[in-house]
Amino acid sequence: MTTLNALDLSGHVALGVGWRERNSIDGGRVGITNDVAERFRAIAVNHVEALVSRSPKAFSPEADLEPRDEYFVADVAELDEDEPITNLLDGLELRDPMSLMDLPKGSLLFYAFVFPQQATFVRKLNPYQTAKKGSRVWTRLGDTLTEILDPLFAFDSRVDLVITAEEILISNATAFELLFKEENYFMLHVDNWVQAISDYLPLSSGSGQLLIEGCRTNTRLRRRLESIHRRGHLRDVPIAAVQTQAKEQGLDAERFIQNGQLDLHDASIEDVLKLLNEDLFIGPFSGTQFAVDRKSQR
Repeated sequence: MTTLNALDLSGHVALGVGWRERNSIDGGRVGITNDVAERFRAIAVNHVEALVSRSPKAFSPEADLEPRDEYFVADVAELDEDEPITNLLDGLELRDPMSLMDLPKGSLLFYAFVFPQQATFVRKLNPYQTAKKGSRVWTRLGDTLTEILDPLFAFDSRVDLVITAEEILISNATAFELLFKEENYFMLHVDNWVQAISDYLPLSSGSGQLLIEGCRTNTRLRRRLESIHRRGHLRDVPIAAVQTQAKEQGLDAERFIQNGQLDLHDASIEDVLKLLNEDLFIGPFSGTQFAVDRKSQR
């Protein structure tokens, strides 16, 4: 567990930026002056102080987060070894700074304050502003107004993620998922997640592949599948218990359980994943059937 108060942010700070380059991430270091570095240091210190006053909570793709009171924690080990963003930022301070010509013409994906051997503070925001003809007129006020033609970088005081050697401290779950859980991530893991379910609950011939294909194309299905895998709660659940719970939740179990196996079809996949992920419940007073997309453990 990261000890926030033990982070030493008094040393060198480097600014990194990243952008999309085809199917990967490219980027580098941007040189900064001492006064800019001190502004970035203050943002990082203030964010750590804010985290100290909040409660850590294990990351789950389905959990709600109260940003003023909580932050998510995920293990760095869960990321792929060739994950492009962490590889880009690792050792960033040792790289030569980029020139203006090295920057892309389009938007940047994120920027990061890197404190070597301590922590990296990531913001998913495009700081890159360009003065385009026909839109705004950017000027600098001196004795007279002078038009600004060079690109500008604009930063705010927020931090979405803090990456340490072992953990990622997440204040913005959407930013975390957009940066670290793109299509390639899911394509690599969906097969294994489905295989894990089949290790606990028998799947009929073709059901596993149907589940894989459905989760590859549907974000909500993927989210539930990942949650099932992370929680691992099906390890000791027999198919008979699934059948019983399906009936209690008002589902027609015969639609997706045949011969002691999960027998999936396109129309039943979503209901099955909701059931397995414990996303269905009945109001104790009204008897109304509910389905939830987000939930938090008490």
